[in-house]
Amino acid sequence: VGLYEFYFPIYGKTLGLSASVIGIIISCNATAFILSRLFMPFLTAKMKEERVLGVCLTISAVAFFLIPLNGDPFYLMAVSFLMGLGLGLCQPLSMTMAYNHSPIGRTGEVLGIRLTVNKAVQFLIPIVFGSVGSLLGFFPIFWSNAVLLGFSGVTLFEQKLNKQSA
Repeated sequence: VGLYEFYFPIYGKTLGLSASVIGIIISCNATAFILSRLFMPFLTAKMKEERVLGVCLTISAVAFFLIPLNGDPFYLMAVSFLMGLGLGLCQPLSMTMAYNHSPIGRTGEVLGIRLTVNKAVQFLIPIVFGSVGSLLGFFPIFWSNAVLLGFSGVTLFEQKLNKQSA
């Protein structure tokens, strides 16, 4: 379960949204996940995996930033869909890249470390952000994720630029 799926229902409830509307908004995210994965072969054929991942992280960062700016359900559906387009490719692309860049004979280790870090983050983030959210509200939760995703996307773009200039 991602941070969005964990915190958005709580955030939506504070906005006064019904459970049905919250479910529809989260479903927009899931729909975009599926659609983005259908286009993954086309995107990776046109651009390198690192570039696609960088774009997806940047799209996700923008969506996380936009979430708390407006409480209108239709706005939140659009932002949720946008986020799903970005985040939908991050997991499969990162798995593929970890596999492709792992040393020969050490693929299991690389994927195991990736999975361990992923599960540790899934365990710790709700605890940390739950404390932050109860003290400061939802803006820091969504915006800190925007910063983290944006930083990751920019880092991938910078690595690509450094490789091209070297």
